[in-house]
Amino acid sequence: MVMPKLVLLLLEVTCESDGYFAPESEAATAKFLKEQYPKGSYIKVVGNGHGFGNLTTYVDNSLTEKPSYIVSMTNLQKLDINKKDMTVTFGAGWDVYDLTEELKANGLTFGNLGVERVQNFVGAVSTGTYGSGSDIGNIGHLRVINEINNPEELKAFRISLGALGLITEMTIKV
Repeated sequence: MVMPKLVLLLLEVTCESDGYFAPESEAATAKFLKEQYPKGSYIKVVGNGHGFGNLTTYVDNSLTEKPSYIVSMTNLQKLDINKKDMTVTFGAGWDVYDLTEELKANGLTFGNLGVERVQNFVGAVSTGTYGSGSDIGNIGHLRVINEINNPEELKAFRISLGALGLITEMTIKV
């Protein structure tokens, strides 16, 4: 059996698993997760392999009997531009470069971008990619969810660096 393998750009870091899954929709993503949860499967979401560390090295298959999967959100390409509210809602499959070009074609741009445009946008936000100026922070804003302020919402994240769950869609100001 051939094991799926992801090789990161610029490094010899790999991630091997029992399977590779690239859902076509949010519903397919939810179905997959519901099927895997009772099995205790190891699931690692990966972007474009742009990381400079081994965040995507997830499981040593020789040490466990549990199934493991590499999950790519690349097919989630939904895009909704709201010029009235100056927001864009997009699927987790958009790369920074492609999303930048689409916004440019609509007379819009990001208020802040990281230096590298080869990254997956959701991956860049969830790994803390920082802006391109000394006074500019991360390209995403975090909303703190904890047991004291919003315990019901915390339940949704018990399952970022890919460890809080799986992001299928994001809305940002442009």
